[in-house]
Amino acid sequence: MKFAKKKIPGSVFKGDIDTIVSRADAVWFIVEQLHGYRDPGQRSTISKKLGRAVLSGQLLESGIYQFRLGDLGLYLRQEWPGKFNDVPASPAAMSATTNIGKFNPVAALRPVTLPRSLEASHQEIHRLNDLLSAKCAEIVRLRQELDLLRPEALKFKERIVDKNRENARRKRLIL
Repeated sequence: MKFAKKKIPGSVFKGDIDTIVSRADAVWFIVEQLHGYRDPGQRSTISKKLGRAVLSGQLLESGIYQFRLGDLGLYLRQEWPGKFNDVPASPAAMSATTNIGKFNPVAALRPVTLPRSLEASHQEIHRLNDLLSAKCAEIVRLRQELDLLRPEALKFKERIVDKNRENARRKRLIL
């Protein structure tokens, strides 16, 4: 499989921390910085590594397969110390450390209205805390359900493997 070789302007990775960078551009940039050339084999490895970082909450997506340069820079500096010091990074205190669930593009397009008073801000904080508590309770419930279903799924998988093994040993009629 051949990958399209496109030139990524290096100035993108020296911009403001709020600059949006696509995942593909980030992967090519990382491969180039680590290996000195664009190695398609490494591209897949780095892309998977970024995907795992997003799922584990180490790296936040600002859109579908898009990252803020500041968040990406912070992740790169933590993952490969000393290699990406020229990429701007958000201060650790500003960067979120958790990414619960998947990115919702509809929520990103929704206009934001900020509370106009301290009282309204406190009400919003309480509302968001209640929402977070509900989501955490739902996650706990779903994990318990998963734990209940896992043994049955393993038994089913074992039956399939045994059936496949039995069918493989059976003599076949060739017509």
